[in-house]
Amino acid sequence: MTKARVLLCTSGGICATLSLQALLALEDIEIAGLFLSTRTRTPNGNFISDAIRIAQTSGLGYATYLAMGTTIFDSLRLPGVLPTVTGLANQHRIPIFRSGNINSPNAQTWLADKNPDILLSSFFNLKLSPKTLAIPNQAAVNLHPALLPAYKGVDPVFYYFLNSEPQLGVSLHRMAEDFDTGEILAQGTMPPNRHRSVFWHNTELFRYGLRLFQEWVQGSASIADQGNTELTDQYDSWPLPVQVKSVNHPLCRFSDLWEQARRAF
Repeated sequence: MTKARVLLCTSGGICATLSLQALLALEDIEIAGLFLSTRTRTPNGNFISDAIRIAQTSGLGYATYLAMGTTIFDSLRLPGVLPTVTGLANQHRIPIFRSGNINSPNAQTWLADKNPDILLSSFFNLKLSPKTLAIPNQAAVNLHPALLPAYKGVDPVFYYFLNSEPQLGVSLHRMAEDFDTGEILAQGTMPPNRHRSVFWHNTELFRYGLRLFQEWVQGSASIADQGNTELTDQYDSWPLPVQVKSVNHPLCRFSDLWEQARRAF
């Protein structure tokens, strides 16, 4: 039986590492490559300038929360801590392409040369053009930590807590030209844990979503109740400081990062 070739598209951080670990655990696929986005917020920005923009838009506390699972995780170099996604890819000799534009001719040529059957977008921040979406032989799919079609946007878990939703969710869907649209392939729900931070819930939802991807590849995934359908036409961007202050839940705790960083997929 021919193994499906899966190419992972991600942006780094703990969810990127977990995504690659999940693929490595699947015996019936072959990992074709890793596309690593170098973009943080703006197309031509750098980490420092984009971090300043996020802090200006949403506040320092929110910027710290975003850094917890990305820059801070990638900076940890301690025994027992998960490797970065690039470190893990290098261990397994997985080819890596770094770019802030997945639709550039060079990126499209690299993707096509890898001949992927499936593009998996997981914790990824770049929009794919129709030409890029057509590269995989079977499908381009995305993990989104919300019950689509509700809670489209850059940080749905934050907005779940802002709106005091009774349950959280995750969706695996085919990618389309617009963010967070396309056929829903699998979904699952998870209750909130009042003892854990928003960061912890976001990471747990990606763990759940990666299990859904494994089930979808193996043909056993299911679609859950889509939850709050009143927000289906809404796309939430970066929150304002007043919204951040309105969330009656901690955004991040170092203890949650430490636990997640030491627990493999």
